[in-house]
Amino acid sequence: MTDPNAPHYPHYAPPPGASGYQPAQPPRGPGLSARLGERAVRRPEPRLGVSLAGAGIALAVVGVLVWGGDYLTSGGGGGGSGDGSSRRLLGVALSLAVVVAGYALAIRTRRGPLATAGVAASALGVPVLLGFLTFDTAPTGNGPPFSLDAIVLVSVLVWLASYLVVPGTRGHAFYLGLAAIATWIYLLDKAEPNLFGDAFVGFIVLFAPSDLFGSPGGGADWTTVSVLCFVFGLGYYAVAFVLDRLGRSGPGAALAVAGLLATTSGAAAAAVNLPAVGVGLLLIVLGLILAYFGSRGGRRFTTWAWSAGVAVGVTVIIAKLADQNSAAAGVALILSGVVVVLAGHALTGVLHEPDELTPTGHAVPAMADGRIQ
Repeated sequence: MTDPNAPHYPHYAPPPGASGYQPAQPPRGPGLSARLGERAVRRPEPRLGVSLAGAGIALAVVGVLVWGGDYLTSGGGGGGSGDGSSRRLLGVALSLAVVVAGYALAIRTRRGPLATAGVAASALGVPVLLGFLTFDTAPTGNGPPFSLDAIVLVSVLVWLASYLVVPGTRGHAFYLGLAAIATWIYLLDKAEPNLFGDAFVGFIVLFAPSDLFGSPGGGADWTTVSVLCFVFGLGYYAVAFVLDRLGRSGPGAALAVAGLLATTSGAAAAAVNLPAVGVGLLLIVLGLILAYFGSRGGRRFTTWAWSAGVAVGVTVIIAKLADQNSAAAGVALILSGVVVVLAGHALTGVLHEPDELTPTGHAVPAMADGRIQ
């Protein structure tokens, strides 16, 4: 029997009536879950020191971009000595140092703030390194002056290898989340290449000479954008919910984050062509479905965020129907709030949900020898 005082024990009680089930244990035996270890069956707990370490690495990576990018585009501010290839060297050297130091920290420390800093550095440093390596100071045609294909495809391969293979970084969901988000954005850009053009050029010219970038293209097909976002977003959520039911909440957390970004983007894209009432109904339906599955999987942020999505959907509908009548809108919002409260109370009874302070387990079947199936 697993020692409940061991650090890997999830401290959840089995759900009522779950005969033959036991709390998730560190996977043993052959298989992917066993390779990923305890990070496959549970999410890391929030810790201030760990979070600050990750934030510190983000600052350092931004510093690499600012310093290396300024030298690359302006020759270091000293008159532009040297050709474009030599001006890439500072950014390449800085980002390579971040990646190497990150893997060294993650492999050596395994846990704690330094390990988190190492994972963040190795993950965020890779696309920055590839950006400097592929940067063209004399681009021809439209689009960014670096190879987006190389940056995304190589980064995704490195992230997945780090998540699945590399000792010390194996099982860290940060890599999986970045790979899922990058894949969605990359394929979205391939389907609608004009989608990011205006936004990219409009943002980047604030920090770099405009002659490095081409002109943006035409408008995007928002129906295609919304469909692709929903396919990826709801697909990520579906996989996350299945993993939750299997007791593999670690990788599910990364996919839930990617699912939230893609699904909300799909709703925003759909709002371009849908009437306001349709947008509100869409948010209500999505919110109810995803908040339900989030609560079943013990995903706090997913449940809270999509419950808020229901409230936003109701607000959008009322704002449209009230037609700038503040008094009518206020009364309707108050009454709607009461209805939602009563609906929540009724659903608690229908779904047999315990109160919020009662621990609930998301257990998985155990084999006779104690290994997780």
